[in-house]
Amino acid sequence: HADWLPVSRCVQYLPKDKGMRIPTQKARTLSGLNVTIPTDFTGERNALLIAFDRSHLLFFPAWRAALREALAADSALGFYAVALVGDVPRWHQRLLAWALRLEIGDEFSREHIALMMEDPVAWGQALGITSFDAPLLVICDRDGEVHATADGPPRAVTTQAIARALLT
Repeated sequence: HADWLPVSRCVQYLPKDKGMRIPTQKARTLSGLNVTIPTDFTGERNALLIAFDRSHLLFFPAWRAALREALAADSALGFYAVALVGDVPRWHQRLLAWALRLEIGDEFSREHIALMMEDPVAWGQALGITSFDAPLLVICDRDGEVHATADGPPRAVTTQAIARALLT
């Protein structure tokens, strides 16, 4: 990433001096574990899918499949998703978590998808996002420093660029 220029319209590499960070927040995985994002990530580098809407979680299996080779190549890599549900009424958040647990059957996904009671707009502002129409995939380290971003579903060029960002 010598020049840190975007490799496509939807993938953006960020220079270290940009200083963009994932906000440190508490969350609860669908399997019921309380976690702190990003410090509880197991990988040195992590792909984090940020779902600004429940429907964005549908991209989790597609991104996981698209990055399968990169994730298998290095055990220091992690893959997670967070659904920002702070704009959902509190009484409805438990119902949403229950419904998602039923909907998402595999244990890996339940352990790696977390619900965060944070406002999507606040997180978007911290990450410089102005549109919440698509999920955002962020490559970050355990300190929360963002190295690359991609929006929307995985595409061939996007996937290759994100895999490179994960592995370097």
